[in-house]
Amino acid sequence: MKTKIYILLLGFLFLGLLKGEAQFSRYWGESFSTKSALLSGAVVGGYQDESSIYYNPSILSDSSMNQFSFANGVLNIDYLRYENAIGDRMDVSTLESSVTAGFLSANLYPKDKFQLVWKAAYFNRAKFDHSLEDDVKEEYDVVKDFPGEELYIGSVSTRSEFNDYWYGIGIAKFVNENLSFGLSGFLRYTSLRYHFTKSIEISAISADTNQRIALANDITSSRGYNWRGTVKLGANYRFSKNVSGGMTITSPSMYFASSISGSRNISRINNPDPNDTGVLPDYFYDATGEKMKLNVRDPLSIAVGVDYRLEKLRWNLTTEWFAGLKPYKVIDQTDGDVNVLKTAYFPEFETEVLSFVSGGKSIVNIAVGVEIYNKKNRSMMFGFKTDFDALKDFNYGDLNDLDKFKNSRSHYYHFSAGKSFQFLKYDVLFGLQYSISRQKGMLALANFTPSKSMEGFEPYQLEGPLKNNMSFKGDDLTVFLGLTIKD
Repeated sequence: MKTKIYILLLGFLFLGLLKGEAQFSRYWGESFSTKSALLSGAVVGGYQDESSIYYNPSILSDSSMNQFSFANGVLNIDYLRYENAIGDRMDVSTLESSVTAGFLSANLYPKDKFQLVWKAAYFNRAKFDHSLEDDVKEEYDVVKDFPGEELYIGSVSTRSEFNDYWYGIGIAKFVNENLSFGLSGFLRYTSLRYHFTKSIEISAISADTNQRIALANDITSSRGYNWRGTVKLGANYRFSKNVSGGMTITSPSMYFASSISGSRNISRINNPDPNDTGVLPDYFYDATGEKMKLNVRDPLSIAVGVDYRLEKLRWNLTTEWFAGLKPYKVIDQTDGDVNVLKTAYFPEFETEVLSFVSGGKSIVNIAVGVEIYNKKNRSMMFGFKTDFDALKDFNYGDLNDLDKFKNSRSHYYHFSAGKSFQFLKYDVLFGLQYSISRQKGMLALANFTPSKSMEGFEPYQLEGPLKNNMSFKGDDLTVFLGLTIKD
């Protein structure tokens, strides 16, 4: 028994020592509306259910009957607050709800001479759809050479939509009564939609005129898709009647095809010179791109888990290491058809305005789950897991000048609880997950803090300097509902 424990501990040690270079950008945000979700995904050690094809395909070999699973009705409610987002004490909040796509799976119990267990599944691993917008309207004498007060309007709006659909098949087989191996492969379709607008307008408010004095706009938009593949190799070993351990190796994603279109518009009209009484030269820049490359990358990862069973209690522990991703162009305009229209005068540094950079640090997440059994095949489940953001405080190196997607860059922590029971021939599951995130010291989206004049502003910047004083508070509630039919 000691030898088996040493092997298990060695697996965890191996996980902690690995280093490498390889999602946007939290990897443990999935909610599959299964027992695995209510156990916070701490199921790599030997917990068989419909999502085993994802967590550890070797556990599919534990199946003893044909199954069809349908898990849907997953409702997400997000309450997001960005403090000091568009200026000092200027907060932005949003309350959003969404329904995720269902988890569908079919399991075929072995009937051939090789005794292989087969499983097919479809699910949405990641669904992210957040938007926010707000504006500031102030009246003050902001332009020195224009009589009286002016109307200052600053507005920001952003929209990020991301979906990651998986289509997979898995097989598993017992090598002996204690050891099993499994392999699953997935074809993945990812859709991305992103939009960000910052607009500043200064207008006259006198009774006899409605003159627009100055305008500064910056609009970015992207929309596209990506096809890629992922392979998972799993192993599971039963150390004793009560203890089993497992390991899953997930390959880096393999790029197949993609296409994305985008645009960037920058305009500066009649901007006052903060160091003089005149105005600066007008300019605009309009870039549009088609058939560009969208290369969403996922790193190599290795998960190790333990499953400990008692008569009425079952503990699960899983930890997963994710390799780092070097800075890379998640959107690359150099592979597409790009057209640029601009004025001869363009004072800004012209880089790849349609390209976006991403990457990720090496991180380790931990999950704990417990199931408490009672009479009549009913049970209660509880779970906790970390969900660290690999892009938080990430160094983009030589690609730092490229654009980056605006999001919170914050860690999440997930708490789950639920119940399962049998109704006729059906296994029914119901549960809740609460997720929380808190982050300080982020770069603000804008700085529309009221000012009495343009003095001290940089040229062409009709706002104050951006500060690292934005705070993020995220609270998320997920409702699970699952149904499994057994034959």
